[in-house]
Amino acid sequence: MFIIIGSVMKNITDVKNIDKVKVAFVSGNSSIISSQFSSFLNTEEVKNSLDERKVNSIDEGKKLLQKNDVTALLYINKDNASKIEMMENSHTDYRNTVVENLISAFTNAGNTSEAV
Repeated sequence: MFIIIGSVMKNITDVKNIDKVKVAFVSGNSSIISSQFSSFLNTEEVKNSLDERKVNSIDEGKKLLQKNDVTALLYINKDNASKIEMMENSHTDYRNTVVENLISAFTNAGNTSEAV
């Protein structure tokens, strides 16, 4: 799965001289997808684009969003453990697109590996 992600991520992370996008991630969920997504966030390709900050709760992440300390809050939906949710701060720009593309890359890679 990470080979597929690496090839997708190359297209996303080729842009140079752009600050890392700051995101908060609630990793309290013990589902398989939470573990896989946490591993994905720690890959070198993703770390080149994202500055991830682990938080203990959605409320803690929301506070960071309100203070504009992070671009997005990522968490695994407790009612649908196979879905990664994203809350964005009010300043929509390319950073939100970067985060959305990373989530899509992870989701698409997972779907591809299931199909194989």
